Amino acid sequence: MLDEAFGIVNFAGTVAVEVNPAGQNIRDNVPARSHDYFHIYANSIENSEMQLRTLTADEEKQYKLSSDDGAFIWDNLRRRGGNSRPSDRPKQYFPLYASLTPPRVELSPFPGSTEIFPIDPKGEQRIWRNNRDGVVRDLASGRISVISKAGRMEVVKKSFMPEGKKWKTIWTDSRYSATSHGTKLLLDMILAPRFPYPKSLPSCLTA
Repeated sequence: MLDEAFGIVNFAGTVAVEVNPAGQNIRDNVPARSHDYFHIYANSIENSEMQLRTLTADEEKQYKLSSDDGAFIWDNLRRRGGNSRPSDRPKQYFPLYASLTPPRVELSPFPGSTEIFPIDPKGEQRIWRNNRDGVVRDLASGRISVISKAGRMEVVKKSFMPEGKKWKTIWTDSRYSATSHGTKLLLDMILAPRFPYPKSLPSCLTA
């Protein structure tokens, strides 16, 4: 029905929300259901813009370093996850040359340098997050360096603290409990009998 109403191209995603942390135990021999589904559609997906969530205090604490461009961390230049193999993006598999003292990274060999390919600790070939032009650009701006980690040299890149992050598709915070922040709220307002199965107010405000 929603596909027909909004168009399947405007489907943005589905979120599983834990609305009953204790789980429903009203039927024998079935799992205790604790979630509802929140389907998201846009009137026009091309003209829509998702509001990012703010970073948590713990997430902000990760960015302990700072520069003129803002707080940052050194993150591995080696790509990981999906589309991270040479067969996916051949132009992003090439050697870099680095030394630790002082920290220096170049595209060409220099005296005392070590050749480094984007190979992960398991020996699997990966790719860099930058192509050659991107490496040249980030080297010139001081955004690429090298560190020693777990006994090996790792080429790293500055990752600046974002203004926000995308919402994930699973919400498990206690504030999404429909009992504590839905039914109880309406009971306090003497409205519960008029509105059965209310949702959590924070989950509605978040949406």
